[in-house]
Amino acid sequence: MSEFDKTFTSLSFFIESPDYFEGGTFHTEMNDVEFNKKTLNILQSQLKQIRPFKEYEVFEKEHTVYGSDNKTFYLVSKAQIIEGAIEIETKKSNNFCLGVWQRNEKENKGLMRDFFINYLSELYTSIVTGKIANKTGMQFWKKILDYFTTNNLKVTIFSGPNKPEQPYEPLNFEDYWTHVKQDKRTIPTFVDGSDKLFKFYFV
Repeated sequence: MSEFDKTFTSLSFFIESPDYFEGGTFHTEMNDVEFNKKTLNILQSQLKQIRPFKEYEVFEKEHTVYGSDNKTFYLVSKAQIIEGAIEIETKKSNNFCLGVWQRNEKENKGLMRDFFINYLSELYTSIVTGKIANKTGMQFWKKILDYFTTNNLKVTIFSGPNKPEQPYEPLNFEDYWTHVKQDKRTIPTFVDGSDKLFKFYFV
């Protein structure tokens, strides 16, 4: 479990794809404006402000993780509300996306997808997806994959640093996911990508 997972999902804070908690009141705190602002205040001393993205301030938090460079990026609105976050771990010359979170508001639709495509592309040469998502997470990556293929950007199937990458076949998208598992009502439906990960090249 990543440093971000241990620290923040334990607070039931983030609720949208790929780690999306569906239904009821489970994991609603991010939409609680008061709780959201208090959490930002707690994080503030650990954050470094970097170049903004559109109308959002962007902050970077570095995590101390043995053998890797681990960062979480936060998007903060003018109202000082965390609207989304994404965690990237750089290990063995690859950048792995460990999680994407987004506040569940219609005004934010597509925010983190836009950030992934148009902001992280200036910080990283490529990004590899994580191993687990739920059905909402699958759609998150599917929309990014569609963007890349439509714009003739390179996407491969990554199975490990010592294995050759294979070309991504858009018509076989469903085949890259090995199984669907329904857990308890309050736990997401996970789709396990096994070792067939998507690698997006920005250059």
